[in-house]
Amino acid sequence: MGVLLFLLLTLSINAQSQFTGKVTYQDSYKSKDPNISGSDFEKFMGSKREFYLQGAFYKDVHYGELNSVMLYRGDSNKIYNYNVSADTIFWMDAAKDTLSKILDFKIGDSNEVILGLKCKKLTIKSQLGSFIYFFNDRYVINPADFTNHHLNFWDFYTSKCKSVPLKIIYEGVDIVLTSTAVKVDQAELDGDTFKIPSGYLKKRF
Repeated sequence: MGVLLFLLLTLSINAQSQFTGKVTYQDSYKSKDPNISGSDFEKFMGSKREFYLQGAFYKDVHYGELNSVMLYRGDSNKIYNYNVSADTIFWMDAAKDTLSKILDFKIGDSNEVILGLKCKKLTIKSQLGSFIYFFNDRYVINPADFTNHHLNFWDFYTSKCKSVPLKIIYEGVDIVLTSTAVKVDQAELDGDTFKIPSGYLKKRF
């Protein structure tokens, strides 16, 4: 009975320690394309982004002119992308990804402090470009929730870092995007947060 009680308490503590809530990011853009400015990217994509997470579900909302939403549901392992003002939702299987092959990675300490938390750093070089993730183990993610989420190597990130990214620097051919957490709200989310909205056509991406 003592061993069983210990295991149950351990499972309970681990479940409680997993992050549930909303992270608000400030996004900034540096264009590498002479025909498009950083302010053009910001106007289109927005400087504010909200990331909602609960277990094997997340939703990423951009508040620019595009006003786009990316929704992941772990029960189907599908990602849904849609523009709030459009009439179609595009979905894809998160297990299938032929673009995000990792070429090299490095993980270690950094001097970055975000929201008062000293961060470690994961650097990834991929076919999509380079990514730098800054993270702290305060906001825990269970990597088992995203084992089959190969798209954009989210399974790889969560397996290595096991926590919510507090800053992401992405450098591609045309742009450098820096996304920094400015607020973290830890709270249980309403079940409708991750509901696929009705009234849209659904097409495979």
